Amino acid sequence: VVCYEIYRQLERGGIETGEWDRAPATSAQIEGLIGHFEAELVASGFLDPDNPGQTMTRLRRLLTRVTPDETEVAMLRGILKQLGKAPGG
Repeated sequence: VVCYEIYRQLERGGIETGEWDRAPATSAQIEGLIGHFEAELVASGFLDPDNPGQTMTRLRRLLTRVTPDETEVAMLRGILKQLGKAPGG
C-alpha cells in the first residue's frame, strides 16, 4: 500500500524528484562532522577513547548512508558546538 501511494504521488509530481536545494556535503565535510561527533562524545564521557567499541564505525555508517547536504552538516555541527558549551558539556 505504501509503495502504491508513493508511486501515485510520483506520477502526479507530488514528491520532489529533482535536485536538492543545497549541494551534497563533501567527504571532507562529513569527515569533519564525524570528528566533531567523536570529540564531543569523548568530552561528554559517552565514548571511552581507549575502548570505543563500534560506536564511531556505526555513526560513520549512519552519516554516510543518509547523504546529508552542506546545510545539514553545518546544522549538526552547530548543535554539537552548542551542546559542548552547555553546563556539564
